[in-house]
Amino acid sequence: MSHSAWFPEGAVEIEGEYTTHYHCGPEQPERYRGFCPICGTGRFFRSGPSFPNTIAFTAGTFADPDFPAPKFILYWDSRPKWLVEPDGVTLYAKGDD
Repeated sequence: MSHSAWFPEGAVEIEGEYTTHYHCGPEQPERYRGFCPICGTGRFFRSGPSFPNTIAFTAGTFADPDFPAPKFILYWDSRPKWLVEPDGVTLYAKGDD
């Protein structure tokens, strides 16, 4: 389970080199992930029409223990059962509710 932080595209500037992986193939070129070309670490991703005009980062890459809690969680029904429901967070059973 990972926590992603989403930002409007206009609020983000990607610097440095990255390798692109189109995880949905050539049929959906607007959905891709950017990786470090040297070590392979994931840097950012875009999900095209699912969250248009946004760019996301895995929250753990910020290395900030005070990083804000999410506003919503997708695929709540697939979570580890030991994960308790957080206060004030909207939960979606799947990703398309």
